[in-house]
Amino acid sequence: MKPKKNSLSDLGGIMYSTNPEFEYHEEVDETTTPSNNQQDLRVMLDKKTGEVKPLPS
Repeated sequence: MKPKKNSLSDLGGIMYSTNPEFEYHEEVDETTTPSNNQQDLRVMLDKKTGEVKPLPS
């Protein structure tokens, strides 16, 4: 069974209306990301495989 499409963005962002006074307003979730100097990033180098892994915070 296909997942249910719940928002307009799931449908491709296009909406049609026969109402000439219709105004579409989509609520946007605005999240802020801390600047680069405020973020804490720790990585570990796996010496066996040579891959870099992020450490949990």
